Amino acid sequence: MLLGFLRHLFPLALAVLLAPAWASPLHILVEPYPPFVVQRGLGLGGPYVDAFAQLAKQRGLVTTLESVPMRRALKAAQAAPGTCVLGVNYAAADAEVLLYVSPVAPVYIWAYSRHGANVHADTLAGLGHYSLGVVDIPEIRQLLEGAGLRYEYLPFNGKGLQMLQASRFDVLLSDVGPELGNAPAGTNVDRLFLVTRVERWLACNPATDPTSLAALRAGLHEGLFPEETRDIWSRYGLGSYFDTVRKEWVTSSKMP
Repeated sequence: MLLGFLRHLFPLALAVLLAPAWASPLHILVEPYPPFVVQRGLGLGGPYVDAFAQLAKQRGLVTTLESVPMRRALKAAQAAPGTCVLGVNYAAADAEVLLYVSPVAPVYIWAYSRHGANVHADTLAGLGHYSLGVVDIPEIRQLLEGAGLRYEYLPFNGKGLQMLQASRFDVLLSDVGPELGNAPAGTNVDRLFLVTRVERWLACNPATDPTSLAALRAGLHEGLFPEETRDIWSRYGLGSYFDTVRKEWVTSSKMP
């Protein structure tokens, strides 16, 4: 009986020891981003959400998560200490008003065309004769501008595949992969080539408690992909994706 009591007491005592010395919880804002962040009624799910919640709890952090469109989330984080945005793209302009705490996940940007559209390209240089639609990621736009390529900017990432199917442009540059189960019914596209890989970040108000920020950095040392989150990714059918990220991002390039 005493042993059972001690086993119950140990995790509570550990949480107290790890907990940073502040009273208010962190308010984490996140935009739905299937299959990584999914809306579930009034709540949120998906591997980004579940992995972050687990890692934050292990560091003794108290967090509340809220679904908020990205542009509104960024403004809210700029205005309120203790507020962070999960899964944000890095932007130099925002780095002046937000603190980019840690990268949390890679974003693989692929070039897609409509199936049967006879688009022949396997590098950016080969896209010069095609019209392009590009998702809202600053690093991608900079890459295209550096290559002298013209493009149509897509303010709503989730509409890219539909717009490609409707022939709004010849090629879509996007991180939205049909193989991840996010393609609308009837979508039929060809994946041409991998354009680049960028990162999604956790960004917080710069006035957030420094102890909490240090705990976040420590907990996110391997992003949302430490070994202890493997079961979470597998539960969502993304076990092979987890393995790929561990091999290509965590162990080979992200860690110092």
